Amino acid sequence: MQLILVRHSKTLQEKSKSNLLWQLSSEGIQLADALSQNQLIKNIECLYTSDQTKALQTALLLAKDNYIPIKIFPQLTEATSITNGYFENYESRVTQWHNTKEDRINNGETAKEALARFNETIKNIVESSQSIYPCIGIVSHANVLSLYTAQFEDRTSSEIHSHIRMPDIAVLDWDEHRLIKRFGYD
Repeated sequence: MQLILVRHSKTLQEKSKSNLLWQLSSEGIQLADALSQNQLIKNIECLYTSDQTKALQTALLLAKDNYIPIKIFPQLTEATSITNGYFENYESRVTQWHNTKEDRINNGETAKEALARFNETIKNIVESSQSIYPCIGIVSHANVLSLYTAQFEDRTSSEIHSHIRMPDIAVLDWDEHRLIKRFGYD
C-alpha cells in the first residue's frame, strides 16, 4: 500500500483568528489546484484529511477534479502545542520542541505525544482501508508530518520541518516502511 502524505497549501495567516481556522491564500488555492494535476495525486483512491480549514480546503481542491472521496479524521490535526494559540519566536521554539520531544508550548502536546497520536491514527486508517485502496492520501500539517516521516529517514523532524513546503508531498511504501519520496525535494 502507498501513502501519499500531503502538507496543506499556503495559508492566509491571521493572528486575530485561531490558526485552526486559517484559510488558504489565493496563492495557496492556485498551488493546490496545480498539485491536483500531479500524477501522485491522481493515483489516490481515498483522501483522509485533518479537520482544520486549511487542510480541508487543500483536500477539496485535490479531490474535486480527480473524483477522490474524502474522509475527515480530526486526529490528523496539527500538534496542539502549535494550535493552542499564537506564540512569539515561532521557529526557534518549534525547533526546540522537535529536538527535545518532551517540551510543551501553550500547554499542548509534546512532540512525543503528537507523534504517538499521529502514528495510531495512520495505523487505524491503513488497517481500515488496506484491503480496499492500494493508494491513499493523507492531508495534514508540517509538524506532525515532519515527526512522522522522520521515523523513515535519516533526517531529524526539525530538519524536515525546515524544508517542508506549502504544499508538499512525501510518499511512503507502507508494506516496506520506507519513503519513496521525501518532503522538501522535487
